[in-house]
Amino acid sequence: GADGRTVTALDLLTLKLAQSYTLDSVFTALKAAAGGRYLLLTNVSHGPLADSGSSECAPIASAKYGGKQADSCHVGVVDLTTGEHHSFATPAPPRAVSASPAHDELVLFWSNAKDGKPGSTVAFYDPQGQTTTALLDLDRCGDELKRVPGTDLALLAATGCGKDTMALIDLNKRSHIEDLPGSGPLTIDPQGKTAMAFTHRKHMADVWQYEGQVSQIGLVFIDLPSRQWQVVDYGDQLPSAIVSPNGQFLYTFERGLAWRDSKGESPSVVPKTGELARWNVATGTRQLISKDTAPERLVW
Repeated sequence: GADGRTVTALDLLTLKLAQSYTLDSVFTALKAAAGGRYLLLTNVSHGPLADSGSSECAPIASAKYGGKQADSCHVGVVDLTTGEHHSFATPAPPRAVSASPAHDELVLFWSNAKDGKPGSTVAFYDPQGQTTTALLDLDRCGDELKRVPGTDLALLAATGCGKDTMALIDLNKRSHIEDLPGSGPLTIDPQGKTAMAFTHRKHMADVWQYEGQVSQIGLVFIDLPSRQWQVVDYGDQLPSAIVSPNGQFLYTFERGLAWRDSKGESPSVVPKTGELARWNVATGTRQLISKDTAPERLVW
């Protein structure tokens, strides 16, 4: 709604507006949790829920503060089966919120520095009891938390920070299982068999003692059942990636704009072109589609 506190459901079968929910806080981003029971909202100005990566929360006006604005990070929860709703605060901007396949609870995480060192906290929240079930602290930063389809597992990966170390998390036991190589953008095939991420040559040598990567950027294929992985050389810059619906192919492409030197004058912005390629997830082989393209995104 115009006040930033009202959310209205749209019935896609009848194309008519259905029930509206008026919350006690102002929110800026929302998504539907897997399974469709919960509507999740945050007041993160930009972030995974708002399709960006900001670390700031917008000011909120809540009845809890007498209608006054308070700079605080909040998550809103609407139970679409009962119509009940509430919100709760987090100590740092939540980077992602989703429903757990293992328990009737929400899984969210935030990055925070600890004693000057990067860290992340994964929180398990019970929306029925409105309490935090468990907190899992990790000694690395994180940018994205993705569930492994068909399992009770999730991978926490860093995109703009970290050193090619992803955490494999057991959502049932709410525990850290082990680390795997790679950093985001992270892609997991729809069958939950293979995870695909990117590697940096220096990090692979320093952290994983792996000397087989030649190019600056590599692509790592991880067989999740066995935890075995292989690295394939990619190039000199980090691309965007999307997996095919059947999970058989990974498409990589470079997108966006680049600054061009204007010999001391104001630089101009030009389209950044690069290769569009298809990778076979099972074999790690690459097929070049175009050598000179600059798509903004690929969709199915």
